[in-house]
Amino acid sequence: MNKLIKSLIGGGIVAGALGGSWMYAQSTAKDKLDTYLRANRLDRVLSYGEINYNPLSGKAEITDIKVFDDNVAKLLDGDLKIDKLTLLALETEPGADNTLHIKWEGLNINLLALARNTGVYRVSRLENTSPVPTLIALGYDRVTLNGEVDYHYSPDDETINLTAKFGIDQLGEITESVSVVNVREFLLRDLARLESQLDPENIFQTMQAFEEFGRENESNLRRIGIKSVALRYDDKGLMERIYAFGDVEQIRLPDDPSGFPEELVRRISKVEKEIQRADISDIPGGNKTREMLLDAVSRTTDFLEDPDFISLSWTPRRPIQLDQLNRLNRDKELLLQAEIKVDS
Repeated sequence: MNKLIKSLIGGGIVAGALGGSWMYAQSTAKDKLDTYLRANRLDRVLSYGEINYNPLSGKAEITDIKVFDDNVAKLLDGDLKIDKLTLLALETEPGADNTLHIKWEGLNINLLALARNTGVYRVSRLENTSPVPTLIALGYDRVTLNGEVDYHYSPDDETINLTAKFGIDQLGEITESVSVVNVREFLLRDLARLESQLDPENIFQTMQAFEEFGRENESNLRRIGIKSVALRYDDKGLMERIYAFGDVEQIRLPDDPSGFPEELVRRISKVEKEIQRADISDIPGGNKTREMLLDAVSRTTDFLEDPDFISLSWTPRRPIQLDQLNRLNRDKELLLQAEIKVDS
């Protein structure tokens, strides 16, 4: 009996200590967030409901976020609202991996109000137009945006892996991934220190500081290269609406065998024929590149015929340095000196 009582008392003390520590962590997290908002003068334009912090995982969840900036309110006919924001930052000692995770859910946008207040409302074609009236034409009066960003830096191989995911309910989701190599750890530390010292409202000072940082670290910045890039789109209803809009625009019935989806497939097949007819000497990489491009066209056709997902990955033979990126648009040889893979 005495052992049982001692166990219960001991368990109660431990539970009480843990509970007290948990409550203290919640209070400390709230104090830190409030202090940060005040220090950066964000408390004037931003409010939130609750913050729930898990001291074991380091994850914080902030709910019912509102941005009450007058200019934003005029555009949206109301405050900008986010249902939930999740943050996970693992701060480690120099020489260890660094991880950051940000996720937001329920960013609600009134597209009708945004279009009306910016003077753009109607659209009759899907080509050469801005996203807001296009989405309205497709039947999206209001949208809910969700997003997620994962950042990981490994100082051992000096590599940054960054993945960003952006989705709209009943529309689709885009995932982008990039791997960057030859990033010296001290560059990130110095950059973070520089950002903490700058006044975000002093744009001139900020530009000068970054220009000076670039000059001082030019040789190390030139070493940085893009190792791989990947892009994926998961359809959640957008393509069906585009097809329906295209059929109406061209006065075609949904069951018409020559409808809008078939028209897109015919356009893609023309591209396929042009690749097949192209002089092999005009294609960097020869037959291997031709087969790679033909496979990409085939996968694109599969997606158009049955929209589910489509992905593109680009992996150059050697990392592309940052100062070479501007050449990609006009240098097809540099662009095609890579493994390009499309899946659907």
